[in-house]
Amino acid sequence: MAEGERYDVARKPAFELSLVLLAVWVGLFAIAALPERAQLFGRGLARSELSRLWNAAGIRTQTRSDVAFERRTSQLLAAAPADGSPSTPIDESPQRILILGDSMLDGLLPRLADYAVENRHSLNAVIWYGSRTIDWARGSRLSDALRDYRPTFVFVVVGSSELTTRDVEKRAPAVRRILETIGERKLVWVGPPNWRSDTGIGALLEREVGAQRYFRSLDLSFERKRDGIHPTLASSQKWLDAVALWTMTQSSAKVRLALPQKTGAPRPNARVFAPPTQ
Repeated sequence: MAEGERYDVARKPAFELSLVLLAVWVGLFAIAALPERAQLFGRGLARSELSRLWNAAGIRTQTRSDVAFERRTSQLLAAAPADGSPSTPIDESPQRILILGDSMLDGLLPRLADYAVENRHSLNAVIWYGSRTIDWARGSRLSDALRDYRPTFVFVVVGSSELTTRDVEKRAPAVRRILETIGERKLVWVGPPNWRSDTGIGALLEREVGAQRYFRSLDLSFERKRDGIHPTLASSQKWLDAVALWTMTQSSAKVRLALPQKTGAPRPNARVFAPPTQ
């Protein structure tokens, strides 16, 4: 056998190994493109796990959440006037912002604090874990917060605990009571980030609050924590960015919410309540 032939035979195992590795990478990318949970070597792989494989190899990927938020942002910008000016002027003055609602505030609050610092707003929060519209409509917690913090702008994040509510129309009076109590203050109601189909709470909220004051979180996709319900901190940050953009471009309560140039603002003052007992 010639010397050149011996060289080719010696390299054959390395060439076959390269083909095997290439096939594995192609297979992984194909799995990542599948719409459902994938199986690899008999083990289910969530997309987050696949992402860790890419990241370990130094490969950057775009999640479905990234794509959804970019699409929603593009829609919001496209809906703005062509000359770049809002249909109604943005209120540039510092606001006293109050954000109140359920456990979804845990993820939204850090990013909103960055916005408050960037735009010279003050910020207070009332977190009532597991709270529903009917809880905020009764008792004095809402009116107490409005009296004590004297907000000029209110974010309401309530509805996630009512996705499976029966007789959802019976929640309409509670929503109206909340709106009446808040009164003429600037308002944006942030709809629930559905992790499952609801029984109508989203549609009811949008109808009662009005399309120009209701942000449809249902339009977005989220990366979730292990509970499968709450968005991750990173996903919540993108969620708040989308809410801020919509508030400035599409809502009837346009206030200055320019994108923060810095992160890590101190946690704002917050009242925290345990879940309702009934």
